[in-house]
Amino acid sequence: MSVIVSKRKISSMQFYKTARDLRRDVTKMLEQMFCDESKFCYSRGLEYYIQTRILDLLGNMMEAIVSANEIYPTTTEEVTQRKLLQNKSIGCVCNLENELEYLVDLYPEKIRQVIMFVDVIDHEKKLLRRWKQSNSKILKTIQGK
Repeated sequence: MSVIVSKRKISSMQFYKTARDLRRDVTKMLEQMFCDESKFCYSRGLEYYIQTRILDLLGNMMEAIVSANEIYPTTTEEVTQRKLLQNKSIGCVCNLENELEYLVDLYPEKIRQVIMFVDVIDHEKKLLRRWKQSNSKILKTIQGK
């Protein structure tokens, strides 16, 4: 029996799956964008910088998500620590969006490749924010003890 679309819930780990897919797809896109070895010009260093910056943001995002997810809060301090890590992951997603916009500013011809990630990034931000909101319920439970 199928579930009505409006009644479906997102998997509790959907934020993690989406983040992994985003990381994989953006990495592949960067590899395809800048794989022209025959090109030699001053922008090679800039391309390397942008690639490195984006890959670092993706790595930091995954690190923060995994670290926050490993914390099952039983005290208010753990809830606070988890919230900080969740904020860090949301910040990384926002910075990733800014870096991709910068990439398009520098290389307008690459907009086609970058634009497909806009919806995924927005979706990931929403998922992470919903995940962060779940802390309030946990905090109420902890404070009620």
